[in-house]
Amino acid sequence: GVNRLSDHQVEVACDVIEPEVVLRALLRSDIEEGERELRAPTQMQLSVLRTLQGKPRAYILGCAGAGKSLLAIEKARRLAADGFDTVLACFNQPLARAFARTPALQPHIESGRLVVGTFHDLCRRLATEAGTLPPQPAHPDREWFDTGLPGALERALPTVGGRVQALVIDEGQDFDELWLMLLEQLLVDPKRGVLYVFHDPAQAIYRPDAVATLGLEEYPLPDNCRNARPIHDLAYRFYDGTLPAEAVREDGREPLIVDAEGPVATVDAVRGALHDLVHVEKVDRAQIVVLTGVSLEHSATWRQRRFKGDLVLWNGGVDDAGRSRGLAADQVPDQPPGTILCESIYRFKGLERDVVVLVEIRPDDERLERLMYVGATRAKHHLVVIAPP
Repeated sequence: GVNRLSDHQVEVACDVIEPEVVLRALLRSDIEEGERELRAPTQMQLSVLRTLQGKPRAYILGCAGAGKSLLAIEKARRLAADGFDTVLACFNQPLARAFARTPALQPHIESGRLVVGTFHDLCRRLATEAGTLPPQPAHPDREWFDTGLPGALERALPTVGGRVQALVIDEGQDFDELWLMLLEQLLVDPKRGVLYVFHDPAQAIYRPDAVATLGLEEYPLPDNCRNARPIHDLAYRFYDGTLPAEAVREDGREPLIVDAEGPVATVDAVRGALHDLVHVEKVDRAQIVVLTGVSLEHSATWRQRRFKGDLVLWNGGVDDAGRSRGLAADQVPDQPPGTILCESIYRFKGLERDVVVLVEIRPDDERLERLMYVGATRAKHHLVVIAPP
């Protein structure tokens, strides 16, 4: 007699003879498709811009991905074009550098009508002019940034205050209350001069959001225009803000979650993720950022830095040990071709990349949820999370 095949054996045989083939576009193609959805501003963004034309003082409350930084750029550009001596200030050095390189702002920066920089860049510049800047430490620490530079600006105000006609602040949630007061004193009219602050209290990692102390009228910006829907759905599990944030985009693939516990496994997972992104998915290295939940000084990923397959991590703002070089935004060198940016989640706020790889997320970190919200929302088209199970 002939033995009959079981149902399972028949199924296996069919798979061998006529396998089911699933065709999937490369991530590079997904990115190109997603970029087309990002080009047009939303009606909400345009509405806020129109409203601000008649409001000389306001703060704009927006969720991550709402386009706050884009609106801050456009508002600063319009003010400078209208003849206002304007300052565009933010907290993080990489964001200030991106602002300064925005083509639409270049003519106004070159004319001197617009000054762009971090709060600490402004402290250095104005305190140097007034002769109140103390010597910078070889390795600037938190005390230097929290009290040294702000104190130098405060002492400089009798010389440099009252010269700015319009002030635009992005990442307002990261500014200390004293810093906001010092910046107001740069205005010709501190209490009635043109002042716009863009912020998201849910991204306040360094200190509590103090923007409300300015007493400005609030305008909400709830649409998330940046993140593909699956990234939005993951990131906003960790959102503790008050806005009913909505995803505008419906495209995108699911985030990739990779289990890895400990430095050795994490570094190996980073190597594997970068290999797949660059050599399998054909994503350009410049479209990728590796974001760590710790400072680069304490990052095993940064210590490794070089991986097989010509995969090299880069950051021009720190030394080989991951310590800050204390450079102003305009002193940071350009990213070399063929490298992949590595940065902390803290310092990448306000910025975005097509693909984000999140690593070194510590389960015991008291700011875990905010770090996940901030880090995940930096990804426009694809997100890889490497974390302990």
